[in-house]
Amino acid sequence: MRHSERAFWHGIPSKNPETKPRPRENPIGHPRSLWWKVLETDACDRLWRESRSTPLRPPTVGEPMRLSLIPALMLCATVLSAQSPSEKAVAAVLDDWHLAAAQADESRYFGHLAETSVFLGTAPSERWTKTAFQTWAHPIFLRGKAWSFKATRRAIALSRDGHTAWFDEDLDTPNLGPSRGTGVLTRQNNRWRIQQYNLSVPIPNDLMKAVKSQIEELAKKP
Repeated sequence: MRHSERAFWHGIPSKNPETKPRPRENPIGHPRSLWWKVLETDACDRLWRESRSTPLRPPTVGEPMRLSLIPALMLCATVLSAQSPSEKAVAAVLDDWHLAAAQADESRYFGHLAETSVFLGTAPSERWTKTAFQTWAHPIFLRGKAWSFKATRRAIALSRDGHTAWFDEDLDTPNLGPSRGTGVLTRQNNRWRIQQYNLSVPIPNDLMKAVKSQIEELAKKP
């Protein structure tokens, strides 16, 4: 590698006698500055915006090359893709569960639910045991299509022993609009099964007062 190339990539001062050598700097900065941000919530989104607003440029003569954003973004991508096998297994169960409903596969859908599971619907009275939920949903599945939920975001957390998983997910649904699902899965006989699923429709704060009034008016009706 020529000296000029080493100077460009490694911050080695140029041999130009008119340029005063500058002390070499750590390209990633303080260990708890940029790298620590990668581990924070929404860090990748912030790093991406920062990289877009401050594009890299070739250094001037004698100036060390600052590549701090590049390794940070690479680490960010690695962290996001480094799901554990258990997290991948939990996500696969939830994805297949939603797909089974869209395909009206009743046995597959309810097979993902534990025998003691509970499904909480959007209405105040909708707290279903597995048996009651299947009894209610059976006529819907007979029509050839139940409901279509597609997760657009999902977060999964595991217990220390690896046998319990908690999750929350944002859902794209044609009937309810933007929705949210939260719940718990347990690992039984090397298989993840859903113990609880809570379906809800988040209400924007600006609409809360009007929605609250509508709910109160509905509650007054006989």
